[in-house]
Amino acid sequence: RKFQEKHGLIGYVFAWDEERERLQVIIRYITKLQNMRMRLRAMGRNIEERNFINKIHVNIELLDEEIKKFKTELVEEAKRLFPKEMKLLCGTRGIGEDTVALILSESKGIERFSQSKSFVAFAGLDPSIKQSGVSIHGKSHMTKSGSPILRKRLTWSAKLLVQWNPVFKQRFEYDIQRGKPVGVAYGI
Repeated sequence: RKFQEKHGLIGYVFAWDEERERLQVIIRYITKLQNMRMRLRAMGRNIEERNFINKIHVNIELLDEEIKKFKTELVEEAKRLFPKEMKLLCGTRGIGEDTVALILSESKGIERFSQSKSFVAFAGLDPSIKQSGVSIHGKSHMTKSGSPILRKRLTWSAKLLVQWNPVFKQRFEYDIQRGKPVGVAYGI
């Protein structure tokens, strides 16, 4: 009982405090700002009036400043709440502080997962199998049951790791030579 109180455990589930929940709010806000910026850019491509285009660019610059401010806040909070994990994961070539902060925040802390399979399932990257009795039908696909933000960031991180990290690149090329599909070779 004392261990549970000390470490924030309730049964097998970690208690989720307001500080960590705030990180997810910041992520949602950043995502909304990025979507607004994307829509403004698309709108600017379709407009020919110069005065209107200038106003759109001013708004895009304001959104960029706001996004940068919130990303900085996210990274600082993640460093404070997850110091060991931030240091360890940021040491990997191809992964930046923004990505690590987002992954840790969206997953609510890696310490919650006793196995890598649990984390993969939480992110919705685990395969779904169509099965009837003992026979398996068709190809398996990702379940996509978890956070779409986390899944998207992990997918992009895998691609960047293959591009910038020789260890991951070598493994990727080995899997491709063995005939695995590209998505499987990325580990997605």
